[in-house]
Amino acid sequence: MSSFVPHTLLTALLISTSLVGCSDKKAESVVVQEGAHADAAERPLVDYWKPVSAELAGSYGGSCTSKPEGKQEAANIVIAPDGKFTVPGYSNSLVTSAQTSLTHKRTEGGASTLMVEGIGTDFFVKLSSGDDGQGSTAVFGKAPSTLSCEKSTQAIALTGKNLYELYAKQLDAAPRNIYCVKVGALKTSDLNFQFSNGVAKLHDDSFELGKMNEYVMLMNASSVLSYTASTDADEINVVLDKHGKLISVQAKGKSGQVYSCPVEA
Repeated sequence: MSSFVPHTLLTALLISTSLVGCSDKKAESVVVQEGAHADAAERPLVDYWKPVSAELAGSYGGSCTSKPEGKQEAANIVIAPDGKFTVPGYSNSLVTSAQTSLTHKRTEGGASTLMVEGIGTDFFVKLSSGDDGQGSTAVFGKAPSTLSCEKSTQAIALTGKNLYELYAKQLDAAPRNIYCVKVGALKTSDLNFQFSNGVAKLHDDSFELGKMNEYVMLMNASSVLSYTASTDADEINVVLDKHGKLISVQAKGKSGQVYSCPVEA
């Protein structure tokens, strides 16, 4: 089974990139960015919650325990299609009040698993697909209390589905050259990038998304999308802004070469 730590590569890349600077692209990027800012005001906003709204909605109950009391009780963690969730005595929104992540992990010889986490300033919600045939698990926490519901009969509809396919409309990108830094070598290049039909390509590396673990993060009130696909050997991360514009590509090829590609236009 491959390990999946989507934050590690991205963090290392961002630190490394900050040491390189913009070199001879600076003067050019000022002009380009001015035009980009003007165009951005005219672009519609992308609703990144919409592709998962019906897939995550449901009433997740089962055998529930509240802590710290350790009390068994009949309860439900209910998630509506618009992202609003309710538990006994509390309600909030995963769309406007939390950073929401979706983790699709493939297992060797078995079914893939799904974990959903919404983390707000004073709460968290977590859904996990059942990997033992005993139903899903839902947990809500707001210090100092938690409500944990196991063996929920409400299945998470998103379980087993490729996250890439949900966001193919936004992620698909025709072949284009993007400015990249070869991390470690500290060399810059214009490399070919494309994203279509379940395959992402950067330079000489291809990433078959249907065979990789996937991680999606909806940030800044669900207005920024970060998509990561990884195996033990390689990894790619693509970030889109609130208008669906590509703003970053980070990747590690099978050769071990790491690329950081801040997209300026």
